[in-house]
Amino acid sequence: MQYIGGAFELDLKWFARERQTSLTNFFCNWDDAIKVSSGRAALDVLLMSVSRPGQVILLPDYMCFSTLMPTIEKAGLEVVFYPVDYDLHIDADELFSSCDTPPEYVLLIDYFGCVDHGNLAGNIRSSWPETKIILDNVQALYRLMLPKGDQSWADWKFYSFRKFLPVPDGGVLLGEGVCPPEGAVADADLDAILMFVIGAATRNDFIHNEGGLETPKMVEGFYLDALKSAAAGINLTPRIMSQLTLRLLERLPLQEFADHRRRNFLFLSSNISNTTNSLIQPLFNKLGITDIPMTFPIRVREGKRDLLLECMRDQSIFCPVHWPIEEHYEGNAGSSAKQLSSEIMSLPIDQRYGVEDMDRMLNVLFDCTHNI
Repeated sequence: MQYIGGAFELDLKWFARERQTSLTNFFCNWDDAIKVSSGRAALDVLLMSVSRPGQVILLPDYMCFSTLMPTIEKAGLEVVFYPVDYDLHIDADELFSSCDTPPEYVLLIDYFGCVDHGNLAGNIRSSWPETKIILDNVQALYRLMLPKGDQSWADWKFYSFRKFLPVPDGGVLLGEGVCPPEGAVADADLDAILMFVIGAATRNDFIHNEGGLETPKMVEGFYLDALKSAAAGINLTPRIMSQLTLRLLERLPLQEFADHRRRNFLFLSSNISNTTNSLIQPLFNKLGITDIPMTFPIRVREGKRDLLLECMRDQSIFCPVHWPIEEHYEGNAGSSAKQLSSEIMSLPIDQRYGVEDMDRMLNVLFDCTHNI
């Protein structure tokens, strides 16, 4: 049975292909970008360049605490949280009331590549003209295609490639005045890059059984360990983007991949919107003209999200959760954020899958909701 979801596999044949994409032409701001190993590294480079310990940053209470908080804490910033509503809406009045005085920074997240914060940013600019806006576009890689004038309300924007593409590393930072201290950004971690290639290529063979693998559980454990080791090395410290990622990006059909995501999202949206299943509810039913979503997120009601995840895993469909809240961060999350964290799961829609895969996933989804 074909897997849906999980870590990206890597077909080594991509390396032998002719260059398909000019990154300078495809990504409108490519030449101005600071290219590092991950989205986390991009935020790290930004804060070490522009912030000072004791400054205040306003963060959403619905976010990946385990990724963002260590970087914020490393910079010595004072953190204040603002609430995110159950529908991922941010009420401007609640944001302003969360902080007695204007903070130095506000961080906004483009959730799943489907949230436009333009109006909110305008309110922030009007009320707190000295406050700098940081936009987390980790879930919105393809915003990097937009002309420089789009999302110009953000002082800085950062992106990640690994949530969208089969590459070992890659993050981008855009904005003015970023100059990290000398030696703060290390060279690419070749050991981590190698572990990614070994793990992702093994996963490709495992999924397509091109090597006649006879011990699937052992092989699966091997590539999962390799990919975990690679991610740990890449996230350990800010590094420059590897040449291997740059080479792969030039050889991947990036626009075709983007079209796949939109097509799969709209297929799921159309079919789920027409169902009477009350257990599941999409977070988004439509896409903006420039939206290239990361996943198709749904909420699962009645406390049955984890049962649904397990049921779908049994059918080889692996749906990520955005985001679990670690116990020591629970006090920072409001009631809506906690409910989101307990109900959201993401249906994979990436370029590996076509309409037939989406149809199979829907059938499994509906069967599981009736059986749990």
